[in-house]
Amino acid sequence: MKCSKTDLSCFRRKISLFIALISVILAELLSGCSMLSSTGSKTSDSVSVGTDSKGDAGANGGRTDGETAATEETGNAQGEASGEGAGEEGTLSNDLEERYPWLAELHPVDREEIERILRNPLFYLVEPKLPEANLPEVLWAIPPGPFDGRVPDEEELQPFLARFPIMKPYDKEPLCFDCRGALDYKSKLDDYGILYSKDAIIQAAETLDRLGAGAIVAWAWQTFPRPETLYVDFVKPAMPALQDDPEYGKIPYRAQVNIEVILDASGSMKETIGGKTKLALAKEAMETLVRSLPKEANVALRAFGHRPQPTKEASCRFSELLYPFGSYSADRFAAALGEIEAAGWTPLAYSIERAGEDFRPYQGEGYTNIVVIVSDGAETCGGDPLNAAEALKGSAIQPYFHIIGFDVDAEGKKQLSALAERVGGIYRDARNLAEIQAEFDRLTRWSEGWEAWRKEAMRDLGKQRMKMIERLNEMEKEWHSASDRLDSIYDKILYALRREEEKISSSIEYYLRETELYPPSGIMDYWRMYYRPLLQRQIDQNFMTLEEEIERLTREQATKQGP
Repeated sequence: MKCSKTDLSCFRRKISLFIALISVILAELLSGCSMLSSTGSKTSDSVSVGTDSKGDAGANGGRTDGETAATEETGNAQGEASGEGAGEEGTLSNDLEERYPWLAELHPVDREEIERILRNPLFYLVEPKLPEANLPEVLWAIPPGPFDGRVPDEEELQPFLARFPIMKPYDKEPLCFDCRGALDYKSKLDDYGILYSKDAIIQAAETLDRLGAGAIVAWAWQTFPRPETLYVDFVKPAMPALQDDPEYGKIPYRAQVNIEVILDASGSMKETIGGKTKLALAKEAMETLVRSLPKEANVALRAFGHRPQPTKEASCRFSELLYPFGSYSADRFAAALGEIEAAGWTPLAYSIERAGEDFRPYQGEGYTNIVVIVSDGAETCGGDPLNAAEALKGSAIQPYFHIIGFDVDAEGKKQLSALAERVGGIYRDARNLAEIQAEFDRLTRWSEGWEAWRKEAMRDLGKQRMKMIERLNEMEKEWHSASDRLDSIYDKILYALRREEEKISSSIEYYLRETELYPPSGIMDYWRMYYRPLLQRQIDQNFMTLEEEIERLTREQATKQGP
């Protein structure tokens, strides 16, 4: 192009084209030599291109080239010492371009500088792969940082701050009052001409914001207790047992207690003790027993030998249920006792078999069935009471046996005690009214334990609920402390990087504070709005379920009169 000496515009165009050509040549040379040049010299060359049009200090935040190089050398040395050599400059170019295709659209000067930042081990190795759906997934997707459980001092933060690269001017400035809503995206150069890609520089700024925030989060993150570690099912109250009675203490309470007394009314029960027949004493003790039992208990009375029969064979096949299972009625029970007279033989085995029929409606785990046998002698009808008792014990009725030998002879004691041993029951001798009543009192105390159990079960349930609420409050304190620590470490790192190190503008802080991935205040908001109510509902629901179970068992005890 030829220009006249007076054609100034032509001359200016010629100079502009010449400068553009030289810029392209220099850019290509710089790009080709980037693998050979040192980190310090590259940084110095890049920074020397100039500051941006708004007067920012450029990539080194106003520091000298020597300070920048020293900082980078410190960061590189720490990266090598920690085994992060895979992030060294010049080794990830292909990988970076694959991950960030917009790099190809940048001016070589910017590309070189941004690649240097992207190759920093803080970013390349720890770029968070976090879900963006909701906060709960993020809370436990991020592993705790090195300062989990405490806030570090400034000296402890120095290794991280030293390794953190200079992000200016590539991080974007947030919205502000004096910039009229505009976002200012900056590069190393004031003007790129045809090589400048605004979209690429925007993507670079947004990527570096994300990576810078991610690196800070990785170092600052705290452990937030998982709510599911708090919630433990309430312990269902164990069914009550008579703790001071080693034998009755083994008998559990269930929804319904059924007690059947089998009374021996054979001829030998006519014998007297202290002026009264044994049968009369047994009746008196029995009436005291059933009168003192809780009204919720079902009682039944069976007798054998109580009516004269024409033959022994007939007497041995006669065992009668005089009071079917039901709650105690004084008049009906007295009438049943009035029908009993000592007259016949002792068909003990047959009576035990018939008792199985009486208990038939009460089979399964919902019932506690007890057979009380009062007899003064052994089987006299040729039956085998041990086998009969064993068969009944092994059935779905699963009764407990309490056998009282009332003024029993040696042979009767031997058989009755063997029967109790065979079925894991209780055998006791009683020689008079006081002793037989003492045995019945054991059964009374056990049966009265139901109401005591209910009160104790409700007390224990209330204690468990209070303990769960205390644990919930403690977990909330832990969440609050962890959130406060996280916020405090954020503040320390951001202040140092912005004010002291001058490595970043406020854009990373803006990203860190405003994005839904990392909000410290949002963590506690989520706890208060979601987890706390959820756990409270679980605790209350579990409490009410067991409370209703206890009350249901009590109601069944109170209302169940029969099959």
